[in-house]
Amino acid sequence: AVAATELPWGTKLNSEMVKMVPFLKGSLPDGYMGEIEAVTGRVLIVPLKPSELILETKLAPDDVTAGGVSA
Repeated sequence: AVAATELPWGTKLNSEMVKMVPFLKGSLPDGYMGEIEAVTGRVLIVPLKPSELILETKLAPDDVTAGGVSA
């Protein structure tokens, strides 16, 4: 899963903000997200550029449900 557009930190992700692109399995880093559902509702803790991989390390913990400074 990658960012569909430029996304600022604190953004709560929805399915319109994310797209799936093909990658070679061996080239994916640890913590990659393989499904849009895995990132829907998650909050970014870093800004993302268009087509940038969404990694677990770029997301707030699952229990953070609001964006902004609280994330």
